[in-house]
Amino acid sequence: MIVAWRIAQRMFWNTEANGIPLAFNGVGSSRTGGRWNSKGVPIVYLSDTFALAQFEVLVNVSQERLTELDLGVSRVEMAEHLISNIMESDLPHDWRQSSWPKSTQGLGDEWAKSTRNLDDVVWSRKTASPVLRVPSSLSPSDFNYLLNPLHCDFHKLVKSRHIALGPFQPFTFDSRLEGTLLPNAFIAWQREAKAINIHSLHREFNESTEHG
Repeated sequence: MIVAWRIAQRMFWNTEANGIPLAFNGVGSSRTGGRWNSKGVPIVYLSDTFALAQFEVLVNVSQERLTELDLGVSRVEMAEHLISNIMESDLPHDWRQSSWPKSTQGLGDEWAKSTRNLDDVVWSRKTASPVLRVPSSLSPSDFNYLLNPLHCDFHKLVKSRHIALGPFQPFTFDSRLEGTLLPNAFIAWQREAKAINIHSLHREFNESTEHG
């Protein structure tokens, strides 16, 4: 199983009627667009390390906005055979530019839309994968994962734990970021909140898997 991490605001931790947390329905990215999707195309972004997930938040949210966020992290496990890859050598020349290029959005849109509205179709390598691994524009040697919540098998894969969504746990950014990426006011605010316990997070994930 491949491990990835998803950071989301507390308001999105609650589950929908289908048992999937709101943080995994792709509505947020559909409203704003992202590096790998245009507005109107829902994609869920994850990172291959918890550290990369944090940096992705830091570069995509204004410092003023960060002070308003109540964040948590979810550990996600995915069966490796569900994942397809885009290599850096296959990407357009502008894929790392700070403003999201149309070229990468087009690639993500094409992948995400390829299995839309195909009810009762069993996923195979003949169709687009439910998960796509892409290089991080912040650190190309690391990777982000894109989940397609509209894939014909997405709900079935979550229910069967081939895509296992762990519970969210509150976390704070490390105070050593003070004076670098985060404003002092945000650090002071975060010091009053709970710090993440990685060992507890892994234990909660395993318990949810055993009893899910």
